[in-house]
Amino acid sequence: RDTDDTNPMRKGFVDVFYGSMFPDQCYEDKEAEEYPVNTGTYLREYVCEKNEVSYQIYDCGTNRCQYGACISPKYDLLE
Repeated sequence: RDTDDTNPMRKGFVDVFYGSMFPDQCYEDKEAEEYPVNTGTYLREYVCEKNEVSYQIYDCGTNRCQYGACISPKYDLLE
């Protein structure tokens, strides 16, 4: 289940039946190869896709992702 229903302006997480949780997180790099940050440019929004965990990358603008959500309605879906 996805607690924020793929809404990039709301922090949520994907909760898998057997207990794993995948929280939405902010990053400075769009590949999310670095560690997550509290305030960044990119959002990795986890989603359920055909009963599998997947994610979408949003460009929230300069320091417009905070604590796992875009804080401005001006965001772009990258992937």
